[in-house]
Amino acid sequence: MLGKTIQRLYSGGPIEKAFAAQLNQFPYRDAWHFLGKQTRWTFKEVNRYSQAYAMGLAELGLHPGDKVVTWLAYKEYPESLILNLACAKAGFEVISLDSTEHFESSMKSAKLLILSPWESFEGYYHIDYLLNHIPEMSKTNAGSLLKSKKFPELKGVIQTGFSTIRGSLKMKQIPVYAELEETLNPMNNFEVKANTPNFSHLGSSHTQEELVNFAADFAKKVGIKGGDTVVNTLVHKYPLTFGSVLGTSFVGAKTVFAPEEDGLSVYNAQHAKVLIVCPGKAQNIKAKGEIETLVIGTKKKENIELVVKTLHNKGVKAKNVVDIDLLTLKKSP
Repeated sequence: MLGKTIQRLYSGGPIEKAFAAQLNQFPYRDAWHFLGKQTRWTFKEVNRYSQAYAMGLAELGLHPGDKVVTWLAYKEYPESLILNLACAKAGFEVISLDSTEHFESSMKSAKLLILSPWESFEGYYHIDYLLNHIPEMSKTNAGSLLKSKKFPELKGVIQTGFSTIRGSLKMKQIPVYAELEETLNPMNNFEVKANTPNFSHLGSSHTQEELVNFAADFAKKVGIKGGDTVVNTLVHKYPLTFGSVLGTSFVGAKTVFAPEEDGLSVYNAQHAKVLIVCPGKAQNIKAKGEIETLVIGTKKKENIELVVKTLHNKGVKAKNVVDIDLLTLKKSP
């Protein structure tokens, strides 16, 4: 009978289970704060939005293990991270692109592409570049799934813009706000396993289990606990960004995203405990002060001393310095 609840057949993976622990304990505690967007979400809101997107993507016919390619603008932090968590809940693998270099190889096995249509890159808008590779979009109604000769596995294109584009769905059309136990729920037969691939960028791929293990190690290494604040200035496309957000959330701490601001100024204003930067973001720091724990994300070991020296010359001291590779989530080689 429609509407009648049935036995829950959905089996969440390691990431969802770790997040649920804080959701159950502190549902109304701030979890994610996006300064540039003037957006603040509690653990309950993050869970609700990510669950709605997980269910909406599943309704498009995706199953655990399917690949979702994201090609999003740097400013679209909320969209990117909520999609990452949604895909983790449903067991989809996110392949994060920041250029056209790996576009075709990533799209060969992708079920969905989610992009910022009007972001400009190498003289192209993303949508114009896409139309050159998927001309079928121009012959497909807006709001519909599509078939591509070049990428036969592809089910559809989702765009984050507000304008109507043929052959694509708008991101705001995707979320489905319903209970997991409801009849005909597309996720009722899902089983998300620990070894399910979850996040890939530039050839560096991480399973659910690897991300959860990193998150726990990250929280321990930087010494954060529930109620603490972590200021994260990294670009959302990196594995370290997602992994550190998970590590912060799993212990009930708050992440403040400040990719375009002076990270130390935000750190001081938020009375934060941890500041996460990469060499480029360290150059943007103009404020002075002392940092409890500085996390430096880099792919080159020699950048660590350079960042510390640069900050010292600016009147910035760090009590503790932790370096982590942006891609592999390990100590920088």
